Amino acid sequence: MAESFEAAPLSVSIRFDGKQPSLAVSGQVHDGNFVELGSALDKLAEEIAGCVSLDLAGVESIEPTALRHFVESANVYRARKKRLRLASASGPAMAVLDKLPLSELFCVEQECRNGSCRRKLSTMDDSFELDTFILPCQAEHCREARVRVDRVAEAVGFCERGREDVRLAVGEAAANAIKHGGSGSGDGCFSVVCVGTPEKLSVWVSDNGSGFSPDELAGIDETELCEFGRGVHCIKAVMDEVDYVFDSGTTVRMVKHAAERW
Repeated sequence: MAESFEAAPLSVSIRFDGKQPSLAVSGQVHDGNFVELGSALDKLAEEIAGCVSLDLAGVESIEPTALRHFVESANVYRARKKRLRLASASGPAMAVLDKLPLSELFCVEQECRNGSCRRKLSTMDDSFELDTFILPCQAEHCREARVRVDRVAEAVGFCERGREDVRLAVGEAAANAIKHGGSGSGDGCFSVVCVGTPEKLSVWVSDNGSGFSPDELAGIDETELCEFGRGVHCIKAVMDEVDYVFDSGTTVRMVKHAAERW
């Protein structure tokens, strides 16, 4: 069985949930310590027949930049006809993991034992692509956000038409984050999480701004002479799903479905 270890601020141990062992993680997960966590997951995967179970109930925080490691692990196990199973997760962990397509990336079945997972992957050969990054609230970084998200869209098979829509939406969202999320002196930051699958492309753009009420924005015909509001309408026009979350800042979530690839 995989060995337990503790390397502050991260602690990993084996926990038995009925017949299925889970890798229980406590503390803080970030780029620097995911190597040890990933190694423990791999050892567990070699010794069990079913999904690789991960218990994040004790996690205090997950750096957004560590999300790509979860995607990489999930891709590895998919290639082995397994899944990365999310047994449980703390509130702070879920706040970050919610930026991933959990129903596709993780097995979330309550009853998942010894390879008898009832939720089988329909496309086991498909891989996830992810990029997550933090940029300064400065106008010149708007292009970098567009370029990096476009790379993910291209990698999962979006054609130029769909990618053009995504670039436009990301550019508008980044511009809004730069304008409203910083302090005005260019010392603020905004973050981007982009997850691509053959089915869809999901993008989250977050900043520390005070937010706004989307319902109170002027209509598209009324924004021609307005100082703001046009970008929100542009995003909604080219993306299939758009919603906003206002919790210690502003996050816009945008989704483009695979039907738009062709």
